[in-house]
Amino acid sequence: MNLNEIRKPTIEDVLANTSVAKLKELAKDYYVKGYSKLNKASLVEVVSSALQKPKRLTELLYVLDTPTFMLFKRAAESQQPIKVKKLQSDQYKLLVDLCYLVCEESQADMVVTVPTQISDVFLQLERGDFSKRKARYDLLNSYAMAAVHQLVVEFAELLVGHVD
Repeated sequence: MNLNEIRKPTIEDVLANTSVAKLKELAKDYYVKGYSKLNKASLVEVVSSALQKPKRLTELLYVLDTPTFMLFKRAAESQQPIKVKKLQSDQYKLLVDLCYLVCEESQADMVVTVPTQISDVFLQLERGDFSKRKARYDLLNSYAMAAVHQLVVEFAELLVGHVD
């Protein structure tokens, strides 16, 4: 497979290949009103619109672990799909389930891409220094987790001291 000959899909292409049941689930998750009465074409339209909201993508990207975020970033910034080794973390599957990432897996590798409109939203976020903000967020999160871990250790030592 020559990756240079494969084009990135549009979000409508991705959603058109999604079942009506999955589209309704996504519409519900994205708080689309009246989704249960919509036909497939209308569901594709409203879910596509919901997926392209910068705030929604920002919130999602903040909670991703570093390897998954870097995979998304690399795929979003690339003009073509990228080939990568399979990740140890399954967190990327969340992005696939939410239609932010398109992934074809083989035994050892994955071909990954981000729909064109989602790439555009991400690049817009990047122009606002999103990656720098995410790095600071991740650093603060690691400090907080270290502090919580230290408190748990000290509390456990207190408990052990009272048992004796």
